[in-house]
Amino acid sequence: MRVGIFIDTNDLYHSTRKVFPGKKLNYTVVREQLGKVGDIVKNIVYGMHIERKSGSFISCLRQVGFEVKFKKPSRLLVGENEVRICDWNIPIVLDIISVLSNLDCIVLGTTRYQLYPLIQWLQQQGKKVIMLTPKESFLTQAADDVILIHEEWLEKEE
Repeated sequence: MRVGIFIDTNDLYHSTRKVFPGKKLNYTVVREQLGKVGDIVKNIVYGMHIERKSGSFISCLRQVGFEVKFKKPSRLLVGENEVRICDWNIPIVLDIISVLSNLDCIVLGTTRYQLYPLIQWLQQQGKKVIMLTPKESFLTQAADDVILIHEEWLEKEE
């Protein structure tokens, strides 16, 4: 089976911390686990570039074998708090469409409900959709299969 992996690192970071406080994903283990799904054709992670914090993470992701796409976040002022926003939904959709003819299965590492129509459309195209997530959700019910993130896949936050 030809597999494409598309992971929103920001979304998985925050959703994983809610389920496993003080822990973060070990992407070496994630890559090993996802390699069991089939032959990986495309393997992209998306993230937020934060000054002086992203460099080593990006290097680690590349060493593990991921194609890396990071961008600087938009900043919004909410009251007195600054909120960083980095939305990858449309780029993920476009990347999937660009390689869809070479894939049998798409692994989506996200909990963003806005991608629900994408899941439905991929299934209509005859593709299997697997959700990578720390917990069951609205999206996991729509997917063909779910890979739940296990505590053994995590490491302590620094």
